[in-house]
Amino acid sequence: MVNSNFLNMWFETVFSQLPNLLPVISNLSKISWGGSKFVYKALVNGRWEAIKVCHLNLLQQDDSIRLRAFREIDSLTKLTSPYIVKLGQIEPHVKKINDVEFLIYSEEYLPGKSLQDLMQERYVPSEEELKNLLNCLLNAIEETSLSHLVHRDIKPGNVIKNISPRTFVLIDFSIALTTDPNLSSLTATGMMSPRTNAYAAPELFAVDYHQIVTYRTDLYCAAYTVFSYALGEPYFKNINELLGPNRCPLLCTLRTDISEKFSCFLARLLKKDSNLRSGNITKLKEELKSL
Repeated sequence: MVNSNFLNMWFETVFSQLPNLLPVISNLSKISWGGSKFVYKALVNGRWEAIKVCHLNLLQQDDSIRLRAFREIDSLTKLTSPYIVKLGQIEPHVKKINDVEFLIYSEEYLPGKSLQDLMQERYVPSEEELKNLLNCLLNAIEETSLSHLVHRDIKPGNVIKNISPRTFVLIDFSIALTTDPNLSSLTATGMMSPRTNAYAAPELFAVDYHQIVTYRTDLYCAAYTVFSYALGEPYFKNINELLGPNRCPLLCTLRTDISEKFSCFLARLLKKDSNLRSGNITKLKEELKSL
């Protein structure tokens, strides 16, 4: 694991160098960093965008960071759903800072807050908002599945509550998994799947996850994100609970203002056996609309 002080140092260094590397930007400010990626906000030709900078040399003699970064960008170029974040004006390119390689590009800047931020503020969403959230995520998953992609990291921190009509937008495809047999995975067989434990689908903990992960994995993660957003926290408190036999209860038993119909709908997507989850996204969207 890379030392956080080391990454924070680079976060500051990159921030100081970006105006020289990107003359088209102005009003640069810091947003956050995580893993190998640093995120800033700036005006690009008069439009606010998120500047993404990926440290490509964190893992010596391992090209997976570079491959993942370029695959994420390639994925976003193919996805047109309004509920998936869009690339910005700065084309992906590699620059050196103090002899270290960084991939720099931009995405649209989404002015809203993440669901995680709202949960920390103890915000309580209504049932209508929860339905809208799930509908947006179903639309996003419908497109990713057609592109042979599994996001596998749908969670409150990766969903932005935006302005209408793009009410909720899915971001961060950095650990997306391809299910296209013509493309190799970026995680070797037998290696642990990249994931966020608190919001991961049970099958992402399997050694053979390459063979069993499908778009139904994203359906679980989307439903569990909705469930957790409704509660203000994840229902399962640790990995043992998540992988144990007990499933999430009906949401209406934990929030009496939520209808039993919507709670039962969510429950069908929260089955721990992925083969038992409802899988026809078109029918799911139609049914959700009728609730």
